Amino acid sequence: MPYKILPTKEFSKDFKKLDSSLQRRIKTKFEEVCEHPERYKHLHYDLKGSCRVWISKLRVIFSYNTELKELYLEKIVFDHKYREWTLDTFFFSPTSYFNPTRLIRSH
Repeated sequence: MPYKILPTKEFSKDFKKLDSSLQRRIKTKFEEVCEHPERYKHLHYDLKGSCRVWISKLRVIFSYNTELKELYLEKIVFDHKYREWTLDTFFFSPTSYFNPTRLIRSH
């Protein structure tokens, strides 16, 4: 049984900015993803619990709940903007486990 797809507000906002061909590609890909989301790339560190799918030059971050059979579309990442997104999302959240000292390079 496929998972129910639930986009977040942030994902929806990013999705509306894309042209129709990319929107169509994302929809098609997630029809495939909702069948077996566990087979896609699982992320680490600050994004633990989320997965990634490449679509053209975009990365779509999603998570899923196997018990509820729900797939949550979290964010569309343009280029290599993971770091900015994780800083905005996790650094200011009181419940996060983000460690800002990891961003400081030691020489």
